[in-house]
Amino acid sequence: MLTPLKGTGLSFAVNTNWSLFQQGSTGEWFLLDGSNWLSAPAFTGPYQPAGGLPGDFSKLPNDASFADVKKYVPNGPAPAVAPTVFVSTKPAQIIVTKGAPVLKPVAGAPLQFVSNASAEIIFDPASKNYFVLFSGRWFSAPSLEGPWVYATPNLPATFALIPADGPQADVLASVPGTAQAQEAVITAQIPQQTSLKVHSTTTVTYVGAPNFVPIAGTSMTYAVNTYAQVIGANGYYYACVNGAWYVSNTATGPWILATSVPPVIYTIPPSSPIYPVTYVRIYSVSPTVVVVGYTAGYTMGMISPAGVVVYGTGYYYPPVVIVGVVPLYFPYPYTYGGGIRYVSSTGGWVSGGAVYGPYGGVAARSYYNPSTGAYAHGSAAWGPNGGYAQGSFSNPSTGRYGSTSQSWSPYGRSGSSTVTGPNGTVHTQSGSNANGSAGKFNASNGAYGGAVHNSANGNNTAAMKSANGDVYAGHNGNVYQHSSSGWSQYDNGSFKPVTPPAKTTSTGGSYDQAKPTGSSPQSRPAYSGGSTDFGQLNHDMSARQGGWQRSSSYGGGGYRGGGGRMR
Repeated sequence: MLTPLKGTGLSFAVNTNWSLFQQGSTGEWFLLDGSNWLSAPAFTGPYQPAGGLPGDFSKLPNDASFADVKKYVPNGPAPAVAPTVFVSTKPAQIIVTKGAPVLKPVAGAPLQFVSNASAEIIFDPASKNYFVLFSGRWFSAPSLEGPWVYATPNLPATFALIPADGPQADVLASVPGTAQAQEAVITAQIPQQTSLKVHSTTTVTYVGAPNFVPIAGTSMTYAVNTYAQVIGANGYYYACVNGAWYVSNTATGPWILATSVPPVIYTIPPSSPIYPVTYVRIYSVSPTVVVVGYTAGYTMGMISPAGVVVYGTGYYYPPVVIVGVVPLYFPYPYTYGGGIRYVSSTGGWVSGGAVYGPYGGVAARSYYNPSTGAYAHGSAAWGPNGGYAQGSFSNPSTGRYGSTSQSWSPYGRSGSSTVTGPNGTVHTQSGSNANGSAGKFNASNGAYGGAVHNSANGNNTAAMKSANGDVYAGHNGNVYQHSSSGWSQYDNGSFKPVTPPAKTTSTGGSYDQAKPTGSSPQSRPAYSGGSTDFGQLNHDMSARQGGWQRSSSYGGGGYRGGGGRMR
C-alpha cells in the first residue's frame, strides 16, 4: 500500500518492513537492500541493481523518518551479484541456508540439526523427516522443499532427549511434555500487574469518526480506525490501553479507569483481531487504586492444545485500509513472518533475522499516527502494547563497535547495550516501572554488577564483582568487598579487612531479633555489637550470584525482547 511523499514524485510502501518506493512518472519500483538499491518494473520483481536513482530521492524529507534511507542517496556501486528477492503479500516464513544444508549430530540425542540455517531445523533419521520451529510451532516435511505440515503433537519422542545445556536447548520449551515446556506454560499464566490511581484517564484518537464493526459470534462491536482496542458492550464503551481497561458512555470519551468490565468481553473468540484483550484483567479495587494486569496472551504468547506456548493465534487478520488521498493502513499483529523465537529465560518473544527486513521483521515499520495525521518511517516500531528499537555503530579506526536494543511494555521499559573496544567488552541492561528502576553490567574481564532504586522509599542498593571479588554498597553508604579472604570495607582509596562482629544468639541458636511491640514495625534480624548486618550481606551475595547466573543469558529484547505485540 503506497502513500505519497509530499514535494516529490515518489510514494513509499507502508505495509512492509523494507524501504520500498515507487516513482509515479515511470511506475518503476526501488528497494533498498542494505546499502544498495535495486529496481524492478513491478513490486513483485524481478529486481536488478538500480544504477542511478531518480532526482526525486534527493527531495526526501529531512527528518529522522527517512534518515536511514538518505544515507544511501545517491546510490553507491552496484553489487557484484544481485540478490534474489522473494515477495509475499501475506505473513510467511522463509528458510535460508548459507550454501547447501549441513547436517551435524545433536549431542545426546539420535537427531541431527541443520547447522547453517536461519531457523531451528532438526532432522530425524528414524522417520527421515525434517522438523522446523516457527513461532513456537513445529512443522515437518520429507525434504526442505516441503510440503510442510503441522507437527507439534506428533514430534518423535527423541526430541525430549535434546540436552538442556546444549546448543539446541531453546527448542525444548516447544517440545510437549518437557520440563521446559511446562515451565513456559506456567510462566505464561503468571499475571504482570501494576496499580493505577482510581482517577486515571486516557485518550483515544480515531481517524475520522469512530467506525465500529461486529465481533463475529457476539453481540459486541469494536473500532477499526484506532490503535486502541475499543469495544462496544452492554451500552458502554470499553477501551483497553496499555494493559488497563477504561470505560466511557460514548465512543469518544471522556475515558476513566474501569473498576469492572462485563464478562461478555472474555467471550471474544480467537478469530477476532482484538482477542488478546481477553488476557487483560482487573484484579482488585480499593478506594485509591485499581490493580490491573495481563498474562502472556496479551503480548501474543498463547498456550496451544499441544501443551506448549506459541506466538500468536495462528489466524491471519487482514489489515484495515481506509481509502483517501493519503490511504490509511491499520495492520494487526500476525503469527508468522518475523523470525519470532521464544526466550525461556525471560518468558518472552524476540523477533530477528535480516531476511524479514533490515530491522529484524517487526510487524510494521511504517506507523500512521492519527494525532499528527502522518506516517512515521524508521528503525523503531511501536504500538498500543509496547515497542522496540535497535541500532548499532562501528568505528574501525578506534576498534570500537556496539549495539543497543530498547523495548517498552504497558507497565515499564527495558533495554540493553553492548560496547566492544581494545580493552574488552561491556554489556549493560536496565529497566524501570512505577516501583523503581534497576540495572546491571558485565564485562569480558569477569566484572559484573547491579543497582536498584526503590521509588516508594527512595532507597538505593548496589553490588559489583570486580576481578578481585564481590563489591556491595549498603543502605548505610559503606562499600564492602568480598573475596576468598573474606570481607573488606572501602576506606580512603583502598579496601581494608573487616572482621564481622560476633553474633549474639538466643537459646534457640537464632540471631537476636528485636520483636515487635505495639504498632512498631518488626525489625530485621541483626547482629549485636555492630551496625553492619554481615549475615544479610552473605545472604545477598549468594542470592545475587544465582540471579546473575540465571539472567546472564538475557538478550535485552525484553518486551519485546520479551515478546511484544506490535502493529
